[in-house]
Amino acid sequence: TFVPGDSVALANRSLCHLRLGKHDAALADAKAAVERDKNSAKARYREGMAAQALGQHAMAVSALEAAVSLEPGNSQLVEALQEAREAQVSASVDMDTVVGECSLFNPPGCDAHSAKLQAHIERYLANDAEFSRVF
Repeated sequence: TFVPGDSVALANRSLCHLRLGKHDAALADAKAAVERDKNSAKARYREGMAAQALGQHAMAVSALEAAVSLEPGNSQLVEALQEAREAQVSASVDMDTVVGECSLFNPPGCDAHSAKLQAHIERYLANDAEFSRVF
């Protein structure tokens, strides 16, 4: 029986939003699902996947760690956690590389790096914890 607002319905709607590319809505539904059932690996997984889609790597890793702790034998969760950890490291290393290759003051001939740096800054501004860690 469908019960609007229950954890399973919210986690499933989160997946629908995720597949439609509505990552903010997916994350909101996943977080609401987790609030209703903190022991739902599915809700934690959806939260992690939505956070990952938004580039919020620390949040994704945290949610997926919680999911794996609830279902340690679930290979899909373990794989998603590994991918999230790799993305977190990659994003951090990539940001360090861009900053190292091109200063924030945009020297002549550095347009490609400036565009890449701007994209990274915008992504990191969306997640203050990661932004402050990098800078």
